[in-house]
Amino acid sequence: MLNANKTLLKFFSWKPLKLNYWKSYLYSSLECISLPPSVTDLQEGWCRGASCLTKVKISPDSKNFKYLNPDEKIILSKSNQESELFDDIIFASSDIEKVEIPNFIKRIKSYSFYECEFLKTVTFSEKSTVESICKESFPYSSTENIFIPNSVKFIGDGAFSWCQNLHNVEFEEGSQLNSAG
Repeated sequence: MLNANKTLLKFFSWKPLKLNYWKSYLYSSLECISLPPSVTDLQEGWCRGASCLTKVKISPDSKNFKYLNPDEKIILSKSNQESELFDDIIFASSDIEKVEIPNFIKRIKSYSFYECEFLKTVTFSEKSTVESICKESFPYSSTENIFIPNSVKFIGDGAFSWCQNLHNVEFEEGSQLNSAG
């Protein structure tokens, strides 16, 4: 359901639902999406180009998604649906200014921080376990510096493309990086 201002999208479904066609939201003025517990998967690129999207409301009954912090700006999912661990970052509000990636995160999924133009600071917690920074994870952000932890084995194509303020990329000693796009 889309309201008169075209800023809120709510799904009403009791059957499992997957959001996967990213061009549906491309360059839209959509600001908020409300996800019922029936949404089981937000596939790669589901929010790409939705630069006005600042709020994704997750049902408290969701078994597939949760917020990283009480400010509800970052959404996590599970890399393994059988696990209780939410270890993938899949979305960040477009108005986020800084993020610290906690040590239980394994992957920063594609388009997670896409067009987060206010994002200046990205840090990784000590003893980070991030293994993958997937394709186009941070494009169009205002990140100025990034320190890649030695746990990162893969950086996807365009992970930091169009980051015009990015001046410094450092790799932690003992880097395990095998592939960078």
